[in-house]
Amino acid sequence: MLKEMTYSGYEILDTSFSLSDNIQKNCFYQFQIRPADEFKFLEIFDRSKEHTHNEISILFHAFVQGFSYNGNTPLYTLKINYLIRFMLSKNRFVEKQLINHHFPFFMRFAHHAAKSLIDSVLMYNAIPGTLRPDPGNTD
Repeated sequence: MLKEMTYSGYEILDTSFSLSDNIQKNCFYQFQIRPADEFKFLEIFDRSKEHTHNEISILFHAFVQGFSYNGNTPLYTLKINYLIRFMLSKNRFVEKQLINHHFPFFMRFAHHAAKSLIDSVLMYNAIPGTLRPDPGNTD
């Protein structure tokens, strides 16, 4: 069944960002991802109301904290709620149990989506050196 799914990307639902007054150079960030308990299976129809394909979406939360190399107080915090989406044939149905059973498969896509989202937010800001993840980050 997993071979019949096509990753179709992610969708940002909401974000929040807080910044301390003590910004320093050479920052790094750590992030964690966790799934929410939201799974949707949708039948997708075109304008002529023809069933074209099915889609699943899974909600995830990313939590990011930025630190200076010589401190352990967060310099900034970023929270992102986002969906990852997969397309599959209109003849296929997916239940939440499949997601739970193959969770590492879906978590890889969630991790890459979170990394892309985090880097895109941090790339265009005034915080120097934030594009380096923590070398010890294992998520």
